[in-house]
Amino acid sequence: MKDLVIKFAGDSGDGIQLIGAMFSSIASKVGYQVFTYPSYPADMRAPKNTKGGVSSFQIHIGEHVSEPGDEYDILVCLNNASYEVFGNELKKTGMLIYDEQYPIECHHLNNWKLPITSQCKKLNCLKARNIFALGCVAYYLGFEEELFQQEIQKKFKNKVDILGANKLILSKSFDLCNNLHISQYKSVLNVKKTASSDKLELLSGCSAVCNGLIRAAKEIDRQLFLASYPITPATDILIELEKRRKEGIIAIQAEDEIAAACMCIGAAFGGSVAVTSTSGPGMCLKSEAINLAVMSEIPLVIIDVQRGGPSTGLPTKTEQSDLNIAMYGRSGDSPLPVIAASSPADCYEKAYTAVKMAVENRTPVILLMDAYIGNGLEMCDLDKKLPKIIPSELWTCPGDENTKVLGGSEVDTNTLTITTDGQNHFQRTYDRIRKVETICVPDLEFIGDSKDILLVGWGSSKGKIEKIAELYKEKGVGVSYTHLDYISPLPANIEKMLEYSNVFVIEQNSGQLSNILYQWGIKNISINIINGSHIDVNYAKEIIDIYL
Repeated sequence: MKDLVIKFAGDSGDGIQLIGAMFSSIASKVGYQVFTYPSYPADMRAPKNTKGGVSSFQIHIGEHVSEPGDEYDILVCLNNASYEVFGNELKKTGMLIYDEQYPIECHHLNNWKLPITSQCKKLNCLKARNIFALGCVAYYLGFEEELFQQEIQKKFKNKVDILGANKLILSKSFDLCNNLHISQYKSVLNVKKTASSDKLELLSGCSAVCNGLIRAAKEIDRQLFLASYPITPATDILIELEKRRKEGIIAIQAEDEIAAACMCIGAAFGGSVAVTSTSGPGMCLKSEAINLAVMSEIPLVIIDVQRGGPSTGLPTKTEQSDLNIAMYGRSGDSPLPVIAASSPADCYEKAYTAVKMAVENRTPVILLMDAYIGNGLEMCDLDKKLPKIIPSELWTCPGDENTKVLGGSEVDTNTLTITTDGQNHFQRTYDRIRKVETICVPDLEFIGDSKDILLVGWGSSKGKIEKIAELYKEKGVGVSYTHLDYISPLPANIEKMLEYSNVFVIEQNSGQLSNILYQWGIKNISINIINGSHIDVNYAKEIIDIYL
């Protein structure tokens, strides 16, 4: 068995996110690669057993995984509504596990109807239904009970009143499955833990970003300063850095998004590695301050964990919605670097890269993530080799012996004073443009031999596009693909796309990258998926098939 996709689902409040994270943690410890996709409604307490209130956690485990999968090998439903939402995505050969308290009419040959609620009631532990379900899945897959007992001990060590109850429920779930003589799917456990897996850590995209920022600040021996206003799904960045204050980090919850950006400008001018994190609505509010940072040549990192828009939109759903505002959402000619992370683990390197770009070029840098990878979990190598950071000589701390004036781009080069002279403004406008255009970014890697079909994506779509290409390869259809992590400036070899007969741009918006490529003369077919979920591989493939 190369890989396995598991989906836990139930009401918000059933502890679905908890057991998903626990299972992911254990799977990673025994040697699997893990890629997860948690999803929950904006209304955290919707009416019980309704589609609008379904919370879910999807886990893809295997030897080599790069996306959370589309169809499930195992679907665990703690209510009827969760089956109504996800039942169609269970593989025909998949296993359905559900609570007999919530009878489900299904046509799957493999299904367990288990007394989850009744067993928990007997033990006066009704709130532990999620742990009971977790134990059943663990038994089915042949995991050792002790691994999960240890995880429960770790999770609830400070909650003695419920620690024992959860341990008891887990034990009872294993006992029940054993007494029912349920066959185990032991073949899935063919991955041996290796020395390399010991070096990896299971992190969410938001946690990986924090680690990348910390490493960058340590690399240049500057204090890390973060000012943010809480906003889903970016808040976890603020929370994690707040927890790590003992490492010398300053993390401030500002009164609003505007104040957060302005605080960061002051901190950066004072010599700190300054970062603000937000989502789409916050990007709108920070626009004026970002302009000021561009004009003043202030190194600043803006992290946008994208969600469905516009405005408050879909606050808990994922989307690549903010490419346009990242590229163009400022007054005047105000260019800046825009980069995008492609996976939870990649958030680590991209956060480091964003700091490097900012302090070496004295410019704000926008790092685009989204809820899909910000909340998702993946194995991350925190010891990987990264390039040196060499800050600009003009970025110094005020008061230093060798302090130089930060050369704001509306400053007269002779007098070092701000001027409104038209000729100076003309010169400085093009200076700003050239500064971004001349930043060196890696060339695009084109994978595949076909010159007929090229699949193109950016940011978090990478794993999905690789999966689509793999499916075509299995059918003997030649397909090539490439991926953009650097969007401003674009890679120098971007025009190589012109060599392909059919270019398909797959993204979770109305075609924002597609329009950028058109500006470069690259005709393309735009495939847009904007349903608040990750890219559906089969849907994208159906559209491509039309053109084959």
